[in-house]
Amino acid sequence: MDRDTLFTAWADAETLPVLCVTRRLADDLVHAYARYRSARGDTAWPAPDCLGWRAWLVDRFEALAQRDAIAGTVPPRLLSDGEALALWYRIVSDASATHPLLQVPRMAQLAADAWQSAHDYCVALPVGLPEDEDASAFDAWAATFHHRLQELTAITVAEVPAVLESALREGRLAAPKRLAVGALDRPTPAQARLLEALAEAGTSLIRLEAPSWSQPTLDYLPCNDRATEYATVAGAVRDAARARPEARIGVVVPDLALQRDAIQRSFDAVLCPWLSPGDDPARRPYRISQGEALAEQPVIRAALDWLSWGASARGAALNTASRALHTPFWQGGSETGVIAQLDRALRLARLDPVPLEQAARALPGATPTLAEALRAAALPRDRTLPSQWAQRFATALEALGWPGTLDSTAFQAHRAWNESLSAFGRLDSITGSLSSTAALRRLREQLHQQIFQPQSGGSHIQLLGVLEAAGLAFDTLFIVGLDESQWPPEARPIPLLPEALQRRAGIPQATAEGQLDRARAITDDLLTAAPEITLSWPTQVDEQTARLSALLPAPALDPGAPQASEPSPAWRALFSARAAEDWRDERAHAAPGDRPLAGGVQRLGEYAECPFRALAHYGLGAEAPSEPEAAPDPMERGQLAHDIMASLWRSLRDSDGLRALQPDAEARQVAEAVDHHLQAWRQRAPHRATEGVVTVERARLQRHVRALLAIDRSRTDFAVEWLEGALMDQRGAIDHTIDLHGLTVRVRPDRIDHIPGVGRIVIDYKTGRTGTPVAHTLTAPQLAVYAGLLEDCVGVAYAPLRAGGTGYVGIIDNDAAETMPMLTPVRKLRGAKALLDDDDWAAVQRLWDTQLGAVAAGLRAGDARVDPLPGVCARCDLQPFCRIHTRNAFAGDDEEIA
Repeated sequence: MDRDTLFTAWADAETLPVLCVTRRLADDLVHAYARYRSARGDTAWPAPDCLGWRAWLVDRFEALAQRDAIAGTVPPRLLSDGEALALWYRIVSDASATHPLLQVPRMAQLAADAWQSAHDYCVALPVGLPEDEDASAFDAWAATFHHRLQELTAITVAEVPAVLESALREGRLAAPKRLAVGALDRPTPAQARLLEALAEAGTSLIRLEAPSWSQPTLDYLPCNDRATEYATVAGAVRDAARARPEARIGVVVPDLALQRDAIQRSFDAVLCPWLSPGDDPARRPYRISQGEALAEQPVIRAALDWLSWGASARGAALNTASRALHTPFWQGGSETGVIAQLDRALRLARLDPVPLEQAARALPGATPTLAEALRAAALPRDRTLPSQWAQRFATALEALGWPGTLDSTAFQAHRAWNESLSAFGRLDSITGSLSSTAALRRLREQLHQQIFQPQSGGSHIQLLGVLEAAGLAFDTLFIVGLDESQWPPEARPIPLLPEALQRRAGIPQATAEGQLDRARAITDDLLTAAPEITLSWPTQVDEQTARLSALLPAPALDPGAPQASEPSPAWRALFSARAAEDWRDERAHAAPGDRPLAGGVQRLGEYAECPFRALAHYGLGAEAPSEPEAAPDPMERGQLAHDIMASLWRSLRDSDGLRALQPDAEARQVAEAVDHHLQAWRQRAPHRATEGVVTVERARLQRHVRALLAIDRSRTDFAVEWLEGALMDQRGAIDHTIDLHGLTVRVRPDRIDHIPGVGRIVIDYKTGRTGTPVAHTLTAPQLAVYAGLLEDCVGVAYAPLRAGGTGYVGIIDNDAAETMPMLTPVRKLRGAKALLDDDDWAAVQRLWDTQLGAVAAGLRAGDARVDPLPGVCARCDLQPFCRIHTRNAFAGDDEEIA
């Protein structure tokens, strides 16, 4: 029977149910029938009885269960896939207590797959091979699984074909008079036995013929690599759709599940470049048959993030909390400014993990409703049944205002969530009581196993796997990725069943021969599924030459050079239009000279590295969200070092005070200073300054501080005059304002030492990398600026306090070199001869003055060029903002895009 005959029978109200091998074929038949009725001028008609294999099994089982119930027999309950997997999980998890497994969820899924395959291919269980460790483990799990099913008076979908077969043979299930069967040409043994039982019960089985073309036009499209292939095919699909808007276009990909993301990116770039991340995916002009896990849908991922946050007593990881706060699927989704402030506050507080209560307290004061919602999202810490957890999860999400306003795809995902949550609530008899984290883990695994395929308007462009394409017909068909490494696919035996048993049972994927036979049959079907067929393949796979699969007809002529990779047409179109506007905005508002420069000395250094970076950070306030580092982070470590050294030298005051200390007394004083400031840090950030961290930092700081003091003991006489910008008799830190070539700059030197009869030395403490005081570009201007404060400055030095580098590093006037021999005299500077007009200290000061003058002139002029020094971009947080790496994306050899 062909489709026209079937549609005529349906239109004439004949009772003719249709059983299809896949749901996609059933949907395609229903849509094709709708087009048939519409073409006849009909506006309404009864829905045809057309189901995919699984839906048909469930429908027939429910009919049998209803009949048995009327007859007084209690029918078994049909477990959903989620319930069955939860039962497998519990069985495997219990077994793992005595024989530990690395991945219990994965092993539970493998056990469920083996159970399904054993029933599909009529493999008797138990397998009974004690020498096979995997098979023996599965035998034990399957026996426990079967026993639990009997206790629950339940069966799985895998067992339904055998139950229906038995009912048909016993006369307990009425057989239809006729049944059209679509694309069941290669049934599994269980399917074949059920179809045979239907025939014996009096059903006339009618083979539904798929539309076919015996001599299609074949085109060949070799491409350099897989990415190029996807982009090229996407362009060809676009062109075909433009030429014939109503044409049914199919794209068949053998490994679609693995390649889904890469293919979707290529097709989005070509077919819908206007699609933004927040747009409804249903707006895509094509449809992919391979759905994604329900847990990966944005609205569901947001729910899981919130529940994970509420279930943890310690709180959520900062990135998880930030993602939950910024999602639009709660009542704070419209408060973008408030949420941005909260996110920044949490990052500045270096909270990781973030307790819900801390987040609620950190909210700006004008948002009590959001704070109440956050507190209401906290889940109880007791153990209870899944049905209770399902209610608690729903209540917590409702308090948050989840899911908010939804588009079509999100609405369908929310509906699937409700169904999945209801199924989770039916696990009481399977899992027993669970903690909040265990309940959420089980729900998350269930959602990851549930494939979500949103329904959308009929699309003329379909991307399918080879099995989903069974029985379908197209006007134009593209078969993608059929190189010899992919087609036929390699053997993939089921891990928990013995391979010899799989070969005897005829499981196709278990052997290379089985895969070859099945690939041949699928290839034959595909090559008659459309009048126009394009075969594409990559000529390079993993840096190896690849050829078209031998299962496909070789091209009669050379197909030509492989397609090379090039920018997507959408981007190429934008680039070709560049001549319409040539506008460079490289000037910002001039830095004011009548008030302190935002960013101070740091801004001077950033300007030298990249003018735009300095403007973005300090003129526009742009910065990437900070990520909390392990405590103490560089800022905390630097603050501790500065505070400890300042407190010590306020007590010691000069070299005489240091030398007067005996080693034991010095050790005690250092230890007291370190402990005092560590405790102050612990009071400021108890969530970071834990006992273990403080213990490690105490030993580290004492070691580095004493090493630096030992070097100070070896120096000639000196007195510390300034600490943190303040004179010795002043307390606290003091900023000084200086005029720097027309700019007003605030400065705060860490320390200034006076050497009697010689002059003064500027010292800057460092716990990270140090700059280069004399360089072609003054990227570390602190010492140069601080030196300008003093008329008698004779040297500048960094004082690193870090592993392997504690000491003094810097430069000093030639005449003062003996006072700090660890510094480099100007005459011995390497690589600086070309920069200096002489080899004395005055030449260094003149160079600094010239360099600082150039920086100040650029800031006063509002210079904001994107012009980084080499290596700066690698440690910059503003690349998405300045987009420097896109400017040469489409430039030719002689052109550059600004």
